[in-house]
Amino acid sequence: MSSQGDGGESPPAGWYPDPENRGRSRYWDGSAWAPPGSAWRGVTAVVVWLVLLFPVGLVLMWQRRSWTTPVRWVVTALVAVLVIAGVGVSHPWTLLSTPSSASAGATPSASALGAPSPSASAPSSAVAASSPSPSPTTATVPALVGSLQATAPPALAAAGLQLGTVTLVPSSVIPVGMVMSQDPPAGSTVAPGTAVSLTVSSGPSASPTAVATAPTTPTPPATSTPTPTHTTKPTPTPKPTDWCGGPPNPLGYTLCPGGALIYAPAPSTCSYFDCIATFGNGKGYMVECQDGRYSMTGGRPSSCSHHQGEARPVYQH
Repeated sequence: MSSQGDGGESPPAGWYPDPENRGRSRYWDGSAWAPPGSAWRGVTAVVVWLVLLFPVGLVLMWQRRSWTTPVRWVVTALVAVLVIAGVGVSHPWTLLSTPSSASAGATPSASALGAPSPSASAPSSAVAASSPSPSPTTATVPALVGSLQATAPPALAAAGLQLGTVTLVPSSVIPVGMVMSQDPPAGSTVAPGTAVSLTVSSGPSASPTAVATAPTTPTPPATSTPTPTHTTKPTPTPKPTDWCGGPPNPLGYTLCPGGALIYAPAPSTCSYFDCIATFGNGKGYMVECQDGRYSMTGGRPSSCSHHQGEARPVYQH
């Protein structure tokens, strides 16, 4: 401070009545009077440096011997206020409130924050149950070859398909009523409601009956016309199916090339063919192995790997 009012209290140490102005006090450092107003100019400079260099500035201020202790406390308090005000401006929440131990652990409830309750956002079971389930977009054609025609309609209905045209074909090998082929083939992916056409065995074809004609009346000897002789044609023997070395079967499966590869064999296949133990686990088409057994590993890198390798495919005619 550069000046001090004349009150009833005694001035602090080092402060005396100003010889140039009796109404004010002036600091005497022991050798010379301080310039008028220089103390306050020094205080202002120190306060600025204290704010910028807090708390180093406070330490330097307290080492200033020319200031009295009250002046030092006033400057310290002023700097503290300025620092606290600066902190409050940059981080206002630090001055608003200090949470107590009880409120620090408390968490706002969901209702106070405006969060919806689970019952309000969760759909009811009645609404979920009322939503319709999506209808399938594709259907897989079941294997019908080797089964009876009567079992085809329910199998197709279970797969979402319908029975199409049924063609009867005579066969001397395949029993009557057994499905010989189907279109589309088993395992195909089609649209729901697609009609599946079947070729069904009608059994052996009827043998032609010999028709005997009555002999004509002999003509008079004058004509000497010989009487024609009518002979009965022999009944044709049905030509057996050429299996090309494969076992006879009612499924139409042969080793003769030219038919369709079999990816979905009939369930009764192993009743006519010597299948390997893992026949049903194969992911390829049906083939004959080198040891004479049959596998579903055709077209795979490990086809008949435990049976001397692949010999030839099996075809459906």
